[in-house]
Amino acid sequence: MWACGDNGIQWEANATIRNNIVLGAGGAALASQPHQEDGPNEIVIVHDTLINDGDALAVRNPNGPVTVANNALYSMGRAFFANGELGRITATGNGGQGSTSVGSLVAGAIEADLVGATFSGALPQDLRLADGGALAAAGASAHVSARDFAGTDRMGVADIGAYGAATMGGWTIAEAFKPAADPTAEGDGGVPTEHAGTPGGDGGGPSDDGSPAASDGGLSADDTGGCGGRTSGAAPNAGWLLAALVLVFRRRR
Repeated sequence: MWACGDNGIQWEANATIRNNIVLGAGGAALASQPHQEDGPNEIVIVHDTLINDGDALAVRNPNGPVTVANNALYSMGRAFFANGELGRITATGNGGQGSTSVGSLVAGAIEADLVGATFSGALPQDLRLADGGALAAAGASAHVSARDFAGTDRMGVADIGAYGAATMGGWTIAEAFKPAADPTAEGDGGVPTEHAGTPGGDGGGPSDDGSPAASDGGLSADDTGGCGGRTSGAAPNAGWLLAALVLVFRRRR
């Protein structure tokens, strides 16, 4: 996501937000705060690359456990802002540039850590890890995801951010949706089978590639309504619609 007018990604509770890239936002690049429920709770924010001239990541008034790990956070001000009961937040293995309210950041610099990144939020940008930067193998090993944004196996290495250091190519970030991939294929940038949503189930599993889970057409942890957008579920089954219409007609008679 880039040049968002509001928060880039916004989610309150019960989700894993993983392997996303947000470049520039009118609010925070990623925000978790009280909305319709009681506040941030059971949130895992891991391996995201968030670049913003304002807040890169903001967590406000958590009501339960929030884990923030292995994220690349770059801001000209607050890389990670949090308030409320900070003891509910576990922050580990994050790196980047800017201030932080919880824990510490592996100190870096945007021009040295990433191949070609700026605070502008404008494309093109190349957010793969640069040789000699601060992010490679500098995160928390307990929170390593299986694959990175490009679908490359992380091999258990705690590189910080959406890309692992082993990624040399992959999809070039552009003003377009990232191409969909077969979620059952290995190493193709799709959602690993063990993370795919259950068809017809709970609205989709977390997305490993920065895109919605492909299995059920529901909302993944990345479909947040940020940037003024919202993703709807799959179209209702025609048979159920017909049955509902018949039932209404009979009741009216």
